Amino acid sequence: MNELKKEPKISFIKKHEELLFSALLIALGYTSSILNGEDNLVSVLLFLSAIVIGGYSLFKVGIQNLFRLDFDMKTLMTVAIIGAAFIEELAEGAVVVNTSFAISEVGLDPQAIRKLIQIIEDYKNNGAAILMSTHALDTAEKICDQFVLIHNGTVLKKGTLKELQRYKDEPLLDIFDDLIEEAEHEHI
Repeated sequence: MNELKKEPKISFIKKHEELLFSALLIALGYTSSILNGEDNLVSVLLFLSAIVIGGYSLFKVGIQNLFRLDFDMKTLMTVAIIGAAFIEELAEGAVVVNTSFAISEVGLDPQAIRKLIQIIEDYKNNGAAILMSTHALDTAEKICDQFVLIHNGTVLKKGTLKELQRYKDEPLLDIFDDLIEEAEHEHI
């Protein structure tokens, strides 16, 4: 009789050690920034290390997708990380890496999602530009100012919520569904 082999249970810490270590580097980077300034070599190296360790798998796939012009969440997060590094906002780049990895790989409970949305809103209210790639359009509708609706790598429509609702006065998800249906009918 064939018995199913049980795979050994991997602890949360072991399973997500790269993410957790990267988060630790971010915390140390912020501590160093407070004590030494954010342009200090130690602070910069801590944030760069957090980006590399936490985002390697995300970045690797994102770059491959970018060259294939396949714009999924990993590609958009890769572009955001490159942009953050380019404008020397390494702390933000490190947070983007960990946030996108945590959401895509670990998952968040409703309370954690609420806290994350509050953090994003706080950054936004302080003048930060936030690039959010998500399938949770109801959440995006509540916190984003501008939208680019993409399906299979093609931009269907872009603009503010009010501009998109001129097309149809519906929630963003319904607008997106209608645009997909129209795009598929055009290709038939």
